[in-house]
Amino acid sequence: MKNAISVPALRLKLGLLHARHGVWPFIAAGLAALSLACAAALIPGQLAATAQARDSLARVQQALAEQANMPAAQRLSHAQSLARVLSDQRDTDAQIRQLLELAASMNVTVVQADYRRIADAQHTWSEFQISLPVRADYLVLRQFLFQAMAQMPSLSLEQLIIKHEQPSAPQVDAQLLLSLWQKPADSPNLASAGER
Repeated sequence: MKNAISVPALRLKLGLLHARHGVWPFIAAGLAALSLACAAALIPGQLAATAQARDSLARVQQALAEQANMPAAQRLSHAQSLARVLSDQRDTDAQIRQLLELAASMNVTVVQADYRRIADAQHTWSEFQISLPVRADYLVLRQFLFQAMAQMPSLSLEQLIIKHEQPSAPQVDAQLLLSLWQKPADSPNLASAGER
């Protein structure tokens, strides 16, 4: 027990350390201990997230490798992949109605809506932009966007500007720019246009 430090000797050493250097060594030791404790608490979560990201990456790489090994006739071209998602331009009114009904059912107040259509040069697709100034709770607005994009695969969120002037107010004002990606009513088949 020669190497064991007695309590009075430890007190004496700590007292001398305090007298010579003040409280800074104790603060540094406390911060170092706190940093180690935080690292010990956060590292397992980071390791799990990293493992999950690696698994996801492995699945994507496997899917890409499987697609690369497919016969050329079975591979989807970019145009064919896009054609699967595009909605029909003739359904624009129904899609807008569906979007506004979803907003109303979730208590998302739509002030007005502005629309604009952009078509590509070959008339194989068009983008129908919808500008929506809305007011809602942030979480409700977020859920609205998730549900809208889940119900309409051809819908994308292009821009989201949030204004929250009063921190105590539960609702936010937001400017949404949404796009409906569509096949023009008179366009040729997009998959065949992509194969030219």
